[in-house]
Amino acid sequence: MEGPGETTVVRPRRSRGVFRVFETVAVWLVIIGLFAGLAYGVSLAVHDGVGRIDELIAQAQTRTSVAYSVEPVEAAVEEPVVAPGIGEAPSRAPTDLLEVVREVPPRWIAVPNPHCPMTGGAMVEGSVALLCSVTTEGRLTGCEILEESPAGRGFGAAALEATGGARLTPRTLNGEPTPAEVRFSVRFTPG
Repeated sequence: MEGPGETTVVRPRRSRGVFRVFETVAVWLVIIGLFAGLAYGVSLAVHDGVGRIDELIAQAQTRTSVAYSVEPVEAAVEEPVVAPGIGEAPSRAPTDLLEVVREVPPRWIAVPNPHCPMTGGAMVEGSVALLCSVTTEGRLTGCEILEESPAGRGFGAAALEATGGARLTPRTLNGEPTPAEVRFSVRFTPG
């Protein structure tokens, strides 16, 4: 019933039930899509991880060892010769005139820890002899392969890569750190 000056507006009635069902379905589709994307990402990570896990297992089954003896490479030191006077033969300098030099060679703090390369899907035994410079901070630099056995199977590259993590005490002369060169061997033994 309308009063004076009043009008009735008739609005179409929306079906709230249909809208609510559509809204619920849309939310569930978004949730399912997120879980599907997450599952896909996890499956990719697991697939990539399986290869890494196989590599880690192979490393764990392989024992690598480093020959702990360090051979300093030094230049030959000649004894001083006293110049002869007229009519005298050259002679060696008296020992009380020689300076005493105290040398302490480099020692391992952290040995190289290489991974054992896989050869044709199998691990084989190998060894690498290296010659490296030791800085005054004890880092290995300028390493070169002197010998690799068996050659061409990746043992040399693995040993060179592992020298980045190795540390030695620096060589000292009279208590002062000085650069040095060392030779050492890395042995790869399947375990």
